[in-house]
Amino acid sequence: MRKRLPATELYRLRREGWSIGRLAAHFGVTAPGVYLHLKRNAPELVQQRKKIRAIGCCEICKVETLLDSDHDHLTGKRRGLLCRRCNQGLGNFTDSVAS
Repeated sequence: MRKRLPATELYRLRREGWSIGRLAAHFGVTAPGVYLHLKRNAPELVQQRKKIRAIGCCEICKVETLLDSDHDHLTGKRRGLLCRRCNQGLGNFTDSVAS
């Protein structure tokens, strides 16, 4: 039987900086289970799923192309729409649009 995770507490602890592994041990589930729960059910992302892929102008390089939703992996908050190249570049440098 699948274990139901308390979403409110899970997101609160994650925002406080708990690692995926620590959350998994705390709730008695596997780390991939916690990761998938966070990825699929993040309250901040549920409303934005329809906007994840759109055609438009990248907020960094201004090229018109298919866009990805750039988001903060700790909070799930969307930062903007970027082309795949800029989004992956920021991810590789663990950077953000703001800096």
